[in-house]
Amino acid sequence: MIDSEETVKKFWDEKYADFNAADEVEGDLDLVGQDINLKGKKVLIIAVGTGKEVVRAARVGACVSGIDISSKAVENARRMLDANLLSGTMVVGDAAETFFEEKSFDLIWGSSVLHHLDHEIFPKELIEY
Repeated sequence: MIDSEETVKKFWDEKYADFNAADEVEGDLDLVGQDINLKGKKVLIIAVGTGKEVVRAARVGACVSGIDISSKAVENARRMLDANLLSGTMVVGDAAETFFEEKSFDLIWGSSVLHHLDHEIFPKELIEY
């Protein structure tokens, strides 16, 4: 049985309630061994979580956007960007059903998120990004 969207939101909001935007963000965005220059690229981070991956993308010059079902995660990602003097666009929403225009992104990144998405809807949405 798949949990309701509200149950999932509540779970992640509670998980990300304890947060420190001053946490140091080390390392780079893991691109699985690919040598991709993100400077100036439009990057979408699916499931922004703590915001660390958003910071990793933004600090190398990516024009970063992020989406998460958890409003707390989105708030944390915004705070992480602010704390690191970076910018990006973070939105609360379901990655399987977005408002992004077709071909909006050069790269879409996500980690440990695919099992949370509707596999009937998400692949079609992904092609449109």
